[in-house]
Amino acid sequence: MGESKLVAEIHEAADKGCWKTFTDLMGGVFCKRTEQAIAPHYELAVDTATGVVKTSMYSEEELLKVLKGISTGGKTIITRTNEWHLS
Repeated sequence: MGESKLVAEIHEAADKGCWKTFTDLMGGVFCKRTEQAIAPHYELAVDTATGVVKTSMYSEEELLKVLKGISTGGKTIITRTNEWHLS
Protein backbone atom coordinates (compact mmCIF):
# COMPACT_ATOMS: atom_id res chain seq x y z
CA MET A 1 0.00 0.00 0.00
CA GLY A 2 1.39 3.40 -0.95
CA GLU A 3 2.26 5.86 1.80
CA SER A 4 -0.25 8.51 0.74
CA LYS A 5 -3.00 5.88 0.36
CA LEU A 6 -2.27 4.59 3.87
CA VAL A 7 -2.42 8.10 5.31
CA ALA A 8 -5.72 8.71 3.50
CA GLU A 9 -7.16 5.46 4.88
CA ILE A 10 -6.01 6.30 8.42
CA HIS A 11 -7.56 9.77 8.07
CA GLU A 12 -10.83 8.29 6.80
CA ALA A 13 -11.00 5.74 9.65
CA ALA A 14 -10.32 8.47 12.23
CA ASP A 15 -12.88 10.78 10.63
CA LYS A 16 -15.54 8.05 10.70
CA GLY A 17 -14.70 7.07 14.28
CA CYS A 18 -13.79 3.52 13.27
CA TRP A 19 -11.34 2.81 16.09
CA LYS A 20 -10.53 -0.79 15.10
CA THR A 21 -9.64 0.13 11.51
CA PHE A 22 -7.66 3.17 12.67
CA THR A 23 -5.70 1.10 15.20
CA ASP A 24 -4.99 -1.68 12.70
CA LEU A 25 -3.79 0.78 10.04
CA MET A 26 -1.53 2.55 12.55
CA GLY A 27 0.23 -0.76 13.22
CA GLY A 28 -1.97 -2.55 15.74
CA VAL A 29 -2.45 -2.34 19.48
CA PHE A 30 1.03 -3.67 20.29
CA CYS A 31 2.87 -1.46 17.79
CA LYS A 32 5.56 0.75 19.37
CA ARG A 33 4.90 4.47 18.99
CA THR A 34 8.15 4.86 17.06
CA GLU A 35 6.90 2.30 14.53
CA GLN A 36 3.40 3.74 13.97
CA ALA A 37 2.46 4.89 10.46
CA ILE A 38 1.80 8.49 11.58
CA ALA A 39 3.47 10.40 14.41
CA PRO A 40 2.65 13.78 15.94
CA HIS A 41 4.89 16.66 14.82
CA TYR A 42 5.94 19.21 17.44
CA GLU A 43 7.73 22.54 17.03
CA LEU A 44 9.06 25.05 19.53
CA ALA A 45 6.41 27.46 20.80
CA VAL A 46 7.26 31.03 19.76
CA ASP A 47 5.66 34.22 21.05
CA THR A 48 4.45 35.80 17.81
CA ALA A 49 4.61 39.33 19.27
CA THR A 50 8.26 39.12 20.37
CA GLY A 51 9.71 36.19 18.42
CA VAL A 52 11.02 34.69 21.67
CA VAL A 53 10.80 30.93 22.24
CA LYS A 54 8.39 30.22 25.10
CA THR A 55 9.58 28.44 28.22
CA SER A 56 7.84 26.39 30.89
CA MET A 57 6.24 28.23 33.77
CA TYR A 58 8.18 25.90 36.05
CA SER A 59 11.64 26.29 34.52
CA GLU A 60 13.04 28.88 32.12
CA GLU A 61 15.45 26.24 30.88
CA GLU A 62 12.62 24.02 29.59
CA LEU A 63 11.57 25.12 26.10
CA LEU A 64 7.92 24.56 25.23
CA LYS A 65 6.85 22.57 22.20
CA VAL A 66 3.43 22.68 20.57
CA LEU A 67 1.67 20.21 18.29
CA LYS A 68 1.74 21.53 14.71
CA GLY A 69 0.80 18.52 12.59
CA ILE A 70 1.82 14.99 11.71
CA SER A 71 4.87 13.22 10.33
CA THR A 72 4.83 10.20 8.06
CA GLY A 73 7.51 8.64 5.89
CA GLY A 74 9.97 11.46 6.59
CA LYS A 75 7.45 14.10 5.52
CA THR A 76 5.72 16.65 7.74
CA ILE A 77 2.17 17.83 7.19
CA ILE A 78 1.26 21.00 9.10
CA THR A 79 -2.38 20.72 10.19
CA ARG A 80 -2.55 23.49 12.77
CA THR A 81 -2.18 26.70 10.84
CA ASN A 82 -4.14 29.06 13.11
CA GLU A 83 -3.08 30.43 16.48
CA TRP A 84 -5.90 31.53 18.75
CA HIS A 85 -5.60 34.15 21.49
CA LEU A 86 -7.97 35.18 24.26
CA SER A 87 -8.56 38.90 24.36
